[in-house]
Amino acid sequence: MAYFLRKLALLAGISIVGSTSLAAAQDNAQWMNEAQFTAKVNETLKGKRVAWVPVSMAHSLPAEWTRVMKEEFATFGIDFVVRDPDYNADRQSQIVATLINEKPDLLILHNPNVQLLAKQIQQAQEAGIPVMQINMASNYKSDAYVGADSVTMGAKMAEDVVSTCANAPSKKIAIMKGELTSAISLDITKGIDSVLSQNPDGWDTKAFYDSSASAILQNPDLCAVVSYWEVPGVGVIQALKEAGKNPGDVKIITSGGGDPVGCQYIKEGWYTSNWSYQGTQQGYQVVNMALTLLQQRAAGIDTSKATVAVYSPLLRMAPDNINDDMCYKINQ
Repeated sequence: MAYFLRKLALLAGISIVGSTSLAAAQDNAQWMNEAQFTAKVNETLKGKRVAWVPVSMAHSLPAEWTRVMKEEFATFGIDFVVRDPDYNADRQSQIVATLINEKPDLLILHNPNVQLLAKQIQQAQEAGIPVMQINMASNYKSDAYVGADSVTMGAKMAEDVVSTCANAPSKKIAIMKGELTSAISLDITKGIDSVLSQNPDGWDTKAFYDSSASAILQNPDLCAVVSYWEVPGVGVIQALKEAGKNPGDVKIITSGGGDPVGCQYIKEGWYTSNWSYQGTQQGYQVVNMALTLLQQRAAGIDTSKATVAVYSPLLRMAPDNINDDMCYKINQ
């Protein structure tokens, strides 16, 4: 995989010698063999400093991204710094402020909600620091975003609800959101509403936008539960067990990055489907975007003017296709 990423990094380097560098070709600056090109890329990347601030390393998904970043950045001699606020919003803001003063070559952020880091992202860019956001974006868009297209994912989750409950006596569903002001929660909701609002069957969701599994116990005629994240879905399953339900009695549609619980509960019959944005693959997407931004900046390109995005491919995990390779391993 490291070789694969190195090849991608070399290809990414091609993008920084486009039309703005045509004049330089005349002095043979772009004429080189592969070994010379590899050396040039390595020289550009070696010693760069990348700082990463997740919401919390207690989650397996940021831990998996971090594992991939640490391994791959090391192959290029990149100094990789991780600062963990451990769910403390004030602490996260303080960490970002400190890092802006330290001026890393790239700042990678995981936003707990759409507002918390918005002004600091702008400040970082004004200080000349490129900023990448992962999976949960701020209202202020930066140089790059890597993550799920959550609106599309929400729509696909809702389509699963419609098809699964089409012939059920009840059209009642429970919606279990995560952080209400996070971009991923807001966008999944948009996607779900876009599908259910167009369906003529009158889906009943108004009373069940609830962050607590208590809604399940209070509504024994539920057809389905939509859990925005595969890990809290464990609480949904526990509530169903307490209500005397068996796997499959109430359909659970969820999403996530491929935590092992996602695979486990599909195998056990509790999860009807799990839309995965494939956390390990996302880690490599983050690395590739970082290598591209670092090389572009080294070439004098102002990446803040572009605001680019790479959306992670969505994989529908279900009983008919599940295998252990679809979920990452914890503590690798």
